[in-house]
Amino acid sequence: MDSTLLAVIGIVFIATPVRSTFGFGEALVSVPLLCFYIPVRTAVPLATLLSVVIAALILIQDWRNVRARSAAWLIREQPRSIRSTRRRGNSDEELFVPTSGAFRPDR
Repeated sequence: MDSTLLAVIGIVFIATPVRSTFGFGEALVSVPLLCFYIPVRTAVPLATLLSVVIAALILIQDWRNVRARSAAWLIREQPRSIRSTRRRGNSDEELFVPTSGAFRPDR
C-alpha cells in the first residue's frame, strides 16, 4: 500500500472516535491532518463523505431512539434555510456577520 493511503486511513481512524465520543468534530481533526497528505480540494469532500457515512451508520444503529417529531421538523425546515442562504448570496462576509454578531467595519 502507498504511504499516503496508509496515512489517510490512519487519520480516519483517529477522527472517527472523536465523532463517536463528542458527537461532532471529526472534520476538525481530520481535515487539517489530511491536508498534509492530500490536496484541500480532496480532503474536505472526503471528510464530508466520512461524516455522512458515520451519521448514517449511527442512525442505522440507533434508529429506535430517534424522536420522529423533532427529526421531521428539522427535515421540513431545511429547504427554507437553504433558500434564505441563497437569497443573501454566497459572500462569506454576508453569512458571517449576521450570524456571529460581529460589527461590519465602516468602508
